[in-house]
Amino acid sequence: MQSRRKLRYRLIVSFTLFGFGLSALFAVAALNIRAKVENQLVVSALQHDVDQAVDQIIAHPDQQSHSELLEAWFKSERTLYKMPLAWQNLQSGVHDITETDANGVVRHYKLAVRRKDGIIGFVRYDAGREEVGKQQLVIALVLAVFLFTLLSLAIGLWLSRKVLKPVTELANRLRGFRKAGKAEPLAPHFADDEVGELAHALDEYSVRLTAMVEHDREFNSDVSHELRTPLAVIASTTELLQGSSDLTPKLSERLSGEDRFLPIMQHVALSNKHIHDPVTSPFQLLEFKPLDPRGAAVSRTEDLAADGSGDEVNAEGVEAAKAAFLKACSRGESNKADHLFLWLWDHVPKMEAFDLLMSVAIPKNSLDDHYFIFPAYTWRALDLYGDEHLKVLMRPAVRYVARFPTHRVVPDVDSVIEKYGLMDLELREKTGDDETAEIGRVGEAIGRVEKYPEIPRLLAQALVDGLSMEGAGEALSIGAAGLFLRSQTGNPMDVHMHTSANLRRWLLKLDGFSRRNRLLILLLWHTGPEVMSTQYRMNPVSEPDTAALAALPHRSQDELLAAITDSIHQQPPTDWSTVTNLGKMIAVPEVKETVNLAQQYVNLRYDPEVLIARLAEIVCHDSFTEMHAFKHHQSIVEEFRNTRDPWRWQHLVCGVQAAAISYGKNMEVFEDALDLMHASPANAIAAE
Repeated sequence: MQSRRKLRYRLIVSFTLFGFGLSALFAVAALNIRAKVENQLVVSALQHDVDQAVDQIIAHPDQQSHSELLEAWFKSERTLYKMPLAWQNLQSGVHDITETDANGVVRHYKLAVRRKDGIIGFVRYDAGREEVGKQQLVIALVLAVFLFTLLSLAIGLWLSRKVLKPVTELANRLRGFRKAGKAEPLAPHFADDEVGELAHALDEYSVRLTAMVEHDREFNSDVSHELRTPLAVIASTTELLQGSSDLTPKLSERLSGEDRFLPIMQHVALSNKHIHDPVTSPFQLLEFKPLDPRGAAVSRTEDLAADGSGDEVNAEGVEAAKAAFLKACSRGESNKADHLFLWLWDHVPKMEAFDLLMSVAIPKNSLDDHYFIFPAYTWRALDLYGDEHLKVLMRPAVRYVARFPTHRVVPDVDSVIEKYGLMDLELREKTGDDETAEIGRVGEAIGRVEKYPEIPRLLAQALVDGLSMEGAGEALSIGAAGLFLRSQTGNPMDVHMHTSANLRRWLLKLDGFSRRNRLLILLLWHTGPEVMSTQYRMNPVSEPDTAALAALPHRSQDELLAAITDSIHQQPPTDWSTVTNLGKMIAVPEVKETVNLAQQYVNLRYDPEVLIARLAEIVCHDSFTEMHAFKHHQSIVEEFRNTRDPWRWQHLVCGVQAAAISYGKNMEVFEDALDLMHASPANAIAAE
């Protein structure tokens, strides 16, 4: 926890500690130097004195010798016994001696000894005086340290007031602005120093902030009425949808509370983001006149200038129109393809035209999953809501499919189709209960593959062995779920393993869809870049972690549902500064903990609809994935309801895993929607 002490206090303490430390260091150094120098001087003086006295006695035995320092004794070998016993065996030099006298007083002295030519001299120096002097010096130094510390404290107090006075004044002026409710320029009141620069920066920030607040105030005052109308429309539309007999239960069960507005708002926000993009949207849907084959004809010269092929398209009729469309696609002429398709919608059955469009879209799946998904999802929406506006709504999809780069050939899959004779065999279309075991076997085999190109051969062999087209689609769905659970992906966009498999199963049931397109739908699932990328981030097996599941405590349905929700909500935030490639993100270990909870839920066979409803609440808050989370959720729900036991349950586990990966990345639309819905009084919509 960071210190909350004031800057002034920290400055005073720092300066005081600095003064104390410096003074104490000086005192210790002085004591050490004094002791060392004094000891050297005393030892040298004593030794010189005893040497001089002994030399004098040797030179002049008849003269009385004396020491220049206090006490001295000079003895011969015969009279040495008169000296203290502790001294008699001392060699020449200076000795530190401590002894207790007759009165019990401890005395410390230095004794210099000199032995020369039978004369032994002793000179004693009382060191007690030295220790008294040392004690007095220590007391003096302690007092000096204390005085210097007080001086440092005083200087620190003065400096803190002096240095921090402008900062304190700046803070007081800012508090004054809060009371006055109006900001005034700060920089003119301060010198041209660091505090002045801070004041100038605060002035600039204040100007920008004031402008933003004024803008928001004006916006809120204007929007309070404007919000009511669209929200009222959304509310009434939602209520009508809820009361509609045509509405599927899958949608109506998710439209409750404030969350019922979110799918609509997410759709509007995403559409507004892309609708004017010349690459990913219609950009401009000018009213084109349908272009028949005669309008697609070009001269030989024009055709040579275009691609050098030299073939001339000038025939009439449906086949010519189809050929012209395919040629436009081969050149990336999306607007021309759009013109031609407007004519085709009017002159061929709708399914025949859609089948032609998908013959280009499905192979381009290997370039981008959306080349397949965009037109197929649009067609599915029209199948639900009717084809009244088909020609308009399909125009963006036609343009998108026909744009550059041109459509791809798929030699690997073509060779599989040819090798197994799939175009010539009489293949079963509809599935039945008799296929359950085979569907499970093939699905589990797909879920165990190490290399995705093995999948087309598994499916082709299953078709040759008698599995129906619909059964193969269900097996693909089971395998896709197994591979998703094995995947280590942490990319919230990696949902096409499910969404693509789900959409392919729906297309397989369409009447009038050509066999080749049906086969390509099955055999090209793995080629989408977002599907293929997971192949390189895969765990060895997809079996549940039995040890981890066994360690989980038993919970009731409500308790386990709450644990799953909390686990999703508490996923670690992503450090985007470390993400250089979204497609290579690896899921954090906490995702596996969430998956284990989901596996426990399905193992206990708790109510799947309760879990589905909870996941719907979670995914409708997401705006990072541009509705990929929505699509994945809807896919796993449909796959759960259309897949046989026991494999259907793993789709719900996949839904939980995807929610844990995507949750919390970005919920801006949801948060803004809440702000907008609560910007006016709660009864604003009802009042309108």
